[in-house]
Amino acid sequence: MGSQRLLYEMMPKGYGTPLVESFDTWLSRHHEKLPHFPPCVLEQWLYSHWQAVIYRWGWMDFSHVEFEKSALTTAQCLMLVQTPFSDVINLLSRRMQGRSFHQDPLIAYFRRHHTWRIPPIVYQHERDFVLVDNRHFHAGYSLIEGHHRWAALLAAVEAEHCHPNQIHDVWMMKSNKKGP
Repeated sequence: MGSQRLLYEMMPKGYGTPLVESFDTWLSRHHEKLPHFPPCVLEQWLYSHWQAVIYRWGWMDFSHVEFEKSALTTAQCLMLVQTPFSDVINLLSRRMQGRSFHQDPLIAYFRRHHTWRIPPIVYQHERDFVLVDNRHFHAGYSLIEGHHRWAALLAAVEAEHCHPNQIHDVWMMKSNKKGP
């Protein structure tokens, strides 16, 4: 059984408006519903992208999801992790190499630290599956949150600001239930 009903209950008050409740307020109301989700994951994925999560991931039973912070090298990130949104990431990466992005906080952080401040979420799964918007995910490791950060990684690699052995933290998400 999926988590759509739970996700509807967790909609941030004022979602989609300038008056959306703060993450801390939202977390105080909802963390007990998914206590095994790290707060960082809740903020970056469920709180910030609530509508996309319910649309694309509502089928998943979140009670069977586990998270572990893992470290991947730049080379592993580029070779192992896939996404059906690579067209978007490539476009963002090209734009991030332009001068107008040099002051962007994400790019500035990446230039100083050679990695991201907030780990993206990577889903480790054994089977291929297709989301409701016809996006195909192939078995292995799939980026599900952090596409701008992934684009910053590509931009840094292309500008030779990031070594292939540089370490990057990611939240590795796995389901302990049979299925995708």
